[in-house]
Amino acid sequence: MSVTQDVDPKLPYTGKFWAVVAPLARHYIKKLYGADLATKAYRGGKPIYKELIDRSPAIGAGNPMANNLYLSCVIFALWKAAEGQITPDMMREVLRAIFSSKPLKAMGNKGDLRKQENMTKLNETLHANAEWAEERPSIKDATWDFNFDDERGGTVAHYHYTHCPINDLARQEGLLEILPVMCETDYYNAAIKHGRLTRKHTLAEGGPYCDFLMEPGE
Repeated sequence: MSVTQDVDPKLPYTGKFWAVVAPLARHYIKKLYGADLATKAYRGGKPIYKELIDRSPAIGAGNPMANNLYLSCVIFALWKAAEGQITPDMMREVLRAIFSSKPLKAMGNKGDLRKQENMTKLNETLHANAEWAEERPSIKDATWDFNFDDERGGTVAHYHYTHCPINDLARQEGLLEILPVMCETDYYNAAIKHGRLTRKHTLAEGGPYCDFLMEPGE
């Protein structure tokens, strides 16, 4: 039974994601497109990152899904700071490189979705995230809404969102050009966990929802 709990709706600032992700992105921007562009995006991006967090949807302090929004703010900030010199295709290549890096591959191996216990754990985590939001009505309309299809008994993870705060932030900040590139990271995240993501729609592209069918992969 859910118990209503109070939470500070504002997304708190943390520099952790900038400190971890931005140097990795800078490395690959430099490697792929040159040092000058990497320096421009990195130096200009940090204050933009803080501003984006400050203006982000009020998903609540302690939201277990917040990492997704923080990561998006890092990438959005780097892209904005580049002032048009990084195209969506260029950022796509940077993100592919990041998700192919050894640190992320090592993390992914720990959650290998070919193992049933990890697929079960993924389903349990998703349901726990949904319950967290249900228990906090002050942020419920700002955070992700979970809609589950559990007909396959936990052998896959099948769900969709009709609301996504990353989509809301991108539309608010005029970042629709780069938003679909962020959505594609769901495929990279599935791949490093040896999973396979199938989807038909994203809110970023004007669909009615973002759907996820996560299955064991290769």
